[in-house]
Amino acid sequence: MRNPDIVVVLDPQLIIRDTERIVSGLKKNGVVVANSSEKSIRRVLELGIDAEIYVVDATNIARELGLVVAGWPVVNTSILGALSRATNIVSIESVTSAIAEQWEDPRLSKLNIEAARRAYSETKKLISPKMVEVKN
Repeated sequence: MRNPDIVVVLDPQLIIRDTERIVSGLKKNGVVVANSSEKSIRRVLELGIDAEIYVVDATNIARELGLVVAGWPVVNTSILGALSRATNIVSIESVTSAIAEQWEDPRLSKLNIEAARRAYSETKKLISPKMVEVKN
């Protein structure tokens, strides 16, 4: 898709290495949901895009909960929680219910539900300079 309404970034290194390409074409008043720290997302803010920007450290959540496979933190369920928070496209209850249905192992189900809920609560909205200009 060349003009998305929403861009979701799972790999925090992409925000640092390829910021302009990631947000190019994003529709006006679009949404960026990024697995990143607030410090790393500054490059997106500096671009002055007209978008709502949400960040969550999904990598840290996955590591803390032991959601790691072959040394890689698995951030997908955390990002679903962040996406729920940022967009209200789907409720966090629907996300956690779907996770519970997907995993047969109760321990993995519980950890992934916790990851989604933590990300939901830890997701922060950052204000783009361009959005500040529009509000003033």
